[in-house]
Amino acid sequence: MRLSLVLGLPAAAGLVLLPDLASALTGLNGNALADLASVPVALALAVAILLTGPRPARWLLGILLVLIQGGWLATLAYFGEVPQPEQILISGNDTRDLIRTAFGEWRVLAPPLGFMLAYAAILAAADRALGRHGLPRFAVGGVAALVLFGGLVARPFLLDNAFAAALGRSTASAVAVPNAAGIALHMLVSRIAPIAGLLDGDAQVVPLGGPRPDRGEPVTVAVIMGESITPLRMSLYGGSGTGPDSPLIRRRADQTGPFRLTAKLGLSAGTGTLASVPTFLRVSYAPRAAAGRPLTLFRLAKAAGFRTYYVSAQHMRFGEIAGVTPDVDRIDDASRSAARIAMRRDEFLLDRLEDFFAADPEGPRFAFVHQRVNHAPYRANCAEADQPPVPPGASGTDRRRLDYDIGLACYETNLDRLLAFFARRPGAVHVFVTADHSEFTGERGQFGHFIDDVYNVVVPAMLFTNRPDSDIARRFAALDWPTAYEIGALATRALGYEVRDPNYDPSRFFFNHTMPFGVAGHFHGRKIDAATLSVEQYAPDGRVLKTQHFNLATDVPR
Repeated sequence: MRLSLVLGLPAAAGLVLLPDLASALTGLNGNALADLASVPVALALAVAILLTGPRPARWLLGILLVLIQGGWLATLAYFGEVPQPEQILISGNDTRDLIRTAFGEWRVLAPPLGFMLAYAAILAAADRALGRHGLPRFAVGGVAALVLFGGLVARPFLLDNAFAAALGRSTASAVAVPNAAGIALHMLVSRIAPIAGLLDGDAQVVPLGGPRPDRGEPVTVAVIMGESITPLRMSLYGGSGTGPDSPLIRRRADQTGPFRLTAKLGLSAGTGTLASVPTFLRVSYAPRAAAGRPLTLFRLAKAAGFRTYYVSAQHMRFGEIAGVTPDVDRIDDASRSAARIAMRRDEFLLDRLEDFFAADPEGPRFAFVHQRVNHAPYRANCAEADQPPVPPGASGTDRRRLDYDIGLACYETNLDRLLAFFARRPGAVHVFVTADHSEFTGERGQFGHFIDDVYNVVVPAMLFTNRPDSDIARRFAALDWPTAYEIGALATRALGYEVRDPNYDPSRFFFNHTMPFGVAGHFHGRKIDAATLSVEQYAPDGRVLKTQHFNLATDVPR
C-alpha cells in the first residue's frame, strides 16, 4: 500500500501536468511549467481523485479535470495566450456563443481537443492500473486534499470578493482547475453586477441651455455598436482587409446630399464586449466610476421625451448589466429572436428598426443597435447573400484572417444599410458609429480579443449626420482618438444634456481589462499626439502591471 502511494501519487500528479508539458513542447506556452503553484495543485488534485472510493464520484472528478484542462488548452490554442479566469465566467454566461465559435474554429481547436481525448484515455487506464496495485481508497475520499482544494476554490471569496483579481492568470492547466471551480461557485451564488459605490460623485448631467438648431423639428439619435471591428484592416482607414469598393468609402466621398460621414480612429471602453458596452451605456469616464451609477443614455433619452429602442443581434445582457431595461420602449435581441437572427444574421437589425419605427408615432427617437458580425467565427455571421466563396487552398492562419476580412466586408455592407435607413429619417439625424473592441488576426501570434494590449481597443469612430455644421459635428471633428466616453458624451449632448465630469482630461483615457467597471483591472492611457498612445495597465488593487507605448507608424500589427 505504501509503495502504491509513493509511486501512484507522483505518477498521478505528473498526469495532471501532462497538458502543461504538451503546451510547452509545442511552443504554445513556454511558461506552463514555470508556475510553481501547479505542483502542489496537481498533487492535491491527484490525491482528491485517486483516494476517492466511490467509482462514480472518482470518474466525475476525472471528467471535470479533463474538461477544464481541455478548455485551458483550447483557449491557449485559440487566443495565443493563457486564459484568464474572467474568460471562464464570460463563457459560462454565453454558452451558445461558445459552442458556435468552437464549431466555427474546429480547424484550430481540433489538435488540442484530440490531445484531450487521448489524455482522458490515459487517465482512465492509469486509474485502473493503480487500483489493481492496491492503492487505498476511502468512502470519504482524500479529505485533506479536498480541504486544500476547497481552500483554493474559496480564494476569490476571501479577498474582497474580487473573484477575477484574486485568482490570477492560469499559467498552468492544473491551476485552471481550482480557478474554474471558484468561478463556477461564484456563478451559483451571485451574478455579474456593478461594484457598489460611485467613485466619481462629482460628475453631473445638466440640460443644455440656449438655442438648439434641432429644436422644433424631429430628432433621431442612434448609436451603432460594431462587434470585434479592427479599423486598421478596413480600406476606409487605409487597410488591406477590405476592397477599394467599400460602400463606406463611397458614402464618405459623397458630398451631394445633406449627410456627411466623418471617420476617425477611436478607443473602446474595454478589451471585450462585456468589459466595454455596459461602461459605454453609462457614459463613464473612469471604469470604476460607472459602478452603481443610475445614469445611462437610455435614461437621459426618456427624460428628454425620446422613444427608445434597443436592437441587438446578440444577447441583451450587456444592456441589462448597465441597467437600461426600464428605460427601453422596444427591445429585440438574441434571447427573443434567436431563430430569426440565425436566418437573417445582422439584417435582422434593419428588419426590427423598420418594424419599430413604423409602429410608433412620429417624434424624437433614440436607438442603440448592436451588431454581431464580425465576431468569431467571422464570415459565418454574414448574411448568406453577402458571403463570397473562399479561395481553395486557404488554410491555417491565412484562412482565419481571410474569414475575418470577409466578415469585415459584411460588417461594412450591413453598416451602410443601417446608415441608409437612418438617412431616410426626417429632421436632424446624428448617428454615432463605434465598436465594442478590436480583434487580433494573427498579429504577434495572437487571435481574438481579451488581450491586454491597447491595439485591442483601437476601433472605428464615425459620425453620420445631416447637420455637418452643428455643435456636435464640430466637437467630433476636434477630437483626436475619440474615446467611448467622448462618443457617449456627444450622444448625450444630441439628446439635449451635457455631462460635466471635473476629472475629465481630453488627453487621458481609460478602458477596462476583461470585466466591466474595473472589476478585473483597467488601463489608464495618454494621447501623446494624433498617432501615439502611452498606456499603463493596473491591477484591481492599484498596482501598475506594465506600460505600453503605441505608435501608428511603427507599432501597427500587420
